[in-house]
Amino acid sequence: MFSRLKRSLVESYVGALALGWIFAYAILDFVSIFTAPLTNWVTRTEYRTMLIPEPTGLVLRASLPYVIASSALFLLGYLLMRWLYFKPPVESS
Repeated sequence: MFSRLKRSLVESYVGALALGWIFAYAILDFVSIFTAPLTNWVTRTEYRTMLIPEPTGLVLRASLPYVIASSALFLLGYLLMRWLYFKPPVESS
């Protein structure tokens, strides 16, 4: 069953499109790791009069969801690419 699924994914380029989508979102989440604390800081300084006083520095907790999502997507993309396109080495006897 998995061999037919694998063959159809590789031959119809659906697997390549899915891998591209997964890696694109992984890269976007990786970039968000660095931009989320900055965005959070800018938002807090812009609306500081309406908010309860919070720390004024960069809070790195804002990037934790992106660290987890980026790592998971890179791992999923690697596993799918290995399963779809890499063949196991042939042992000679």
